[in-house]
Amino acid sequence: HELRPPLNAIIGFSDIMAHGTLGKLENERYREFSVDIRDSGRHLLKIINELLDIARIEAGQDSLEEEIVSADALVTEAVRLVKPLADERGIELSRSEIDPELVLDIDATKMKQVLLNLLGNAVKYTPSGGTVKAIVTLRPRHGASGQGGIEFHISDTGNGIPQDQIPKALTAFERLDDEITAAQSGTGLGLPLAQMMVELHGGTLTLVSAEGTGTTVTIRIPAERVIAAMPSNAEASALPKSA
Repeated sequence: HELRPPLNAIIGFSDIMAHGTLGKLENERYREFSVDIRDSGRHLLKIINELLDIARIEAGQDSLEEEIVSADALVTEAVRLVKPLADERGIELSRSEIDPELVLDIDATKMKQVLLNLLGNAVKYTPSGGTVKAIVTLRPRHGASGQGGIEFHISDTGNGIPQDQIPKALTAFERLDDEITAAQSGTGLGLPLAQMMVELHGGTLTLVSAEGTGTTVTIRIPAERVIAAMPSNAEASALPKSA
């Protein structure tokens, strides 16, 4: 709370200066400095928010603000927000068709943040000309003890992660020992925070990757949070297997 107000002021005032809202800056270099200040402030605010989120979850002080939300709307919004970055990097971003009647009882803000983190990471670490896909599948219950539920798969055609580096990728503040990741800015908070938020929903996050073949992150949300008729075993046999 003590960090956000002054930082928001820096971001707001620098944005006003960058856009010349109260009058154009005579020196173009000053306008460029204003843009740099604003963008740096936004990046710092994102890091602060992630740190606070992790601190609250680890302290057991975070809770879910559950609401009924369409799975289709959730994925559509996340893809829409990430698409400009994908277009800028020359990456094809696509998504599967989702039943518009499929709705979830979740914290929509947290789950959207999870999808944004995962899609953003996928785009960030996929070379130009590659692809990133968001696929949603339903899983049936197999008997009373079956898990069932819904799965979100974020797949990319990037260079992949060595098997021995996957635990590090899911650990806060860790950076992979890789030339590609070393060239990218970041704190290593995106994946661990996404995993924590998924676990708050009673779900799991798994990462499957191999060098040269890309990466797939799978989010599994339990059946009790899915408000839709689960497919029968026969129907489910036609669904792709999870990563």
